[in-house]
Amino acid sequence: MQALFLCSTTYTLRTICIFAVLLEKRKRSKNRFPKRGKHKKKMIMKKDVNEIMMLQYRIKRYQSMRNGAMCQALSGKLQKLLAKQ
Repeated sequence: MQALFLCSTTYTLRTICIFAVLLEKRKRSKNRFPKRGKHKKKMIMKKDVNEIMMLQYRIKRYQSMRNGAMCQALSGKLQKLLAKQ
């Protein structure tokens, strides 16, 4: 009976060690990408900047073609985008 008890105790300690290792890995993986939010925000801001530049370009093109209605519509989009930033 003692051998069985020692065996189950060893198994329990081994299991505890395995869980400790898994918990340690989980803690490390949580801190693996701490800058994810910052990177995502930069990507969104870069996308907005590109969109602003494209809208400004299109507005100038429509102004040169004397298409006032389209120019006003794009100016409205540009103002909304600038207000969002």
